[in-house]
Amino acid sequence: MARSSLDLARYIIHLLYKHNFEVSNTKVQKILYCYLGFGLAKKIPKKEIIDELPQAWDRGPVFPKVFSMLKGYKNLRMFALDMEGELSKLENEIMKKTVILLGAFGAGHLSTWTHLPNSPWDIVYNLQNARYAIIPLEIIKDYFEEEVEDLEANFK
Repeated sequence: MARSSLDLARYIIHLLYKHNFEVSNTKVQKILYCYLGFGLAKKIPKKEIIDELPQAWDRGPVFPKVFSMLKGYKNLRMFALDMEGELSKLENEIMKKTVILLGAFGAGHLSTWTHLPNSPWDIVYNLQNARYAIIPLEIIKDYFEEEVEDLEANFK
């Protein structure tokens, strides 16, 4: 059964606060997107990884249900949820590594990274001119397997 995007976002919020990182809707969106990409690249099954696919919005990949849940809140602490015991070892490993590495960056930096040429967002939003369309899992998986081989090297 697929993981809830809302619960995964809440877990990201928990981990961001735990490590004293800045927390915002945009930052949660981008970290969730990267978790999805790295999870697919590390072989978490597509049917299990998440129940909502990101869409190519003006400001990058966005999970609409997560956006709606967090919209308008400045302090997101009330949404924090510790899911460590509910995720597999692989899911926790990918989530924690992604949050710890990306949490140090601002939301603007993460947004800029998701807009790189030939990124999944760029392919859907610009090349296919399909604004607000779903970004297919295959495009995300291929990108993270082929272009983003080393998470740390891509965010230094």
